[in-house]
Amino acid sequence: MKKKVFVEPKSIPINSIICDDICTVDGTLLCHGNMVVDKSIYRLLQKYDGKVAVVVEVEEERAVPDIASEEEDRTFKLEEDIKRRVLTGVEFIYSKDTPTNEVVTEATDIGRILCDTVMKSNTTEISLNALKVSDEYTFKHSVDVATMAMLVAKKMGKPKYIVEDVGMAGLLHDLGKVDIPNEILNKPGKLTDDEFKVIQLHTVRGYERLKNEKSIKEEVKMGVLQHHENIDGSGYPFKLKSGKISDIAKILSVVDVYDALMTKRPYKEAKSTSESLEIVMAMINKFDNWAIAAFLSSLVAFPNGSTVTLSDGRCCRVMRQNDKYPLRPVVLDESTGEIMDLAWDLKCLSLVIV
Repeated sequence: MKKKVFVEPKSIPINSIICDDICTVDGTLLCHGNMVVDKSIYRLLQKYDGKVAVVVEVEEERAVPDIASEEEDRTFKLEEDIKRRVLTGVEFIYSKDTPTNEVVTEATDIGRILCDTVMKSNTTEISLNALKVSDEYTFKHSVDVATMAMLVAKKMGKPKYIVEDVGMAGLLHDLGKVDIPNEILNKPGKLTDDEFKVIQLHTVRGYERLKNEKSIKEEVKMGVLQHHENIDGSGYPFKLKSGKISDIAKILSVVDVYDALMTKRPYKEAKSTSESLEIVMAMINKFDNWAIAAFLSSLVAFPNGSTVTLSDGRCCRVMRQNDKYPLRPVVLDESTGEIMDLAWDLKCLSLVIV
């Protein structure tokens, strides 16, 4: 069937049909309406400043609105039975009364479950809503970090055994917080310098608890110890620079910051997707280049099929993602039929999910 769409001159399809006469600002006629766009017409239209209405032929069963629903399942999801199993395990791991050897056994079991799920999936696209296992921060955050980190590792082309190690470190990365008083962890106001130093000790405390466990690889222990180190040397506990930070810690660092920003805590409101990504991007010199690139190319900020409001007030439907541009998907204005690739259409400054 035929469909009318509005496109930038550089995006005009060859063999589409111009709807109206097109003139330059000074009145020069570039082409008549109803003309078929060939290569010469396409070159002429590059002189036009504005969008062009064209008619294109599309297959009826492949009409534009259906593209979004077809791609909706590309986001990685955890099945409900796996969520329940993982939540039970994480609650056990982060109980103050759980012996360390049992913590390790449980983390190994649920880490393998998560890893098998990640490796069997045909996608690495990340959406936090699809991962949610609990409203309780400690459990939610641990599963978020472990799963996102495994997806990033898979995106980077890491073999399964490394993906599993990354997940294990993600599950255990905040283990040292079990020993920190709740009045400090959940303090609604600003921490004092001394309180912040106590919080920072969680990386060392987690490592100290695991260091003698022979069944845990040293790389996993380093991920727990170093996940707050930054490649520019500004992190903690040892202010290490890139060459001395483990690969697992570099992956955890990115997803840990993002998930913490996106999560509501007693002392702060949750940031929006766009705010969180802007903060992450502002910190890009603190993250490993390969890890941040894999994270950004996996992140689904605005899921396919969701409704978003553009900065000009228009409501649109998200059709598909743009690799490496998680805040700039391809969207459809269903009221006009206009398709906009926001990676290139810079008139839209921002969008928010409805």
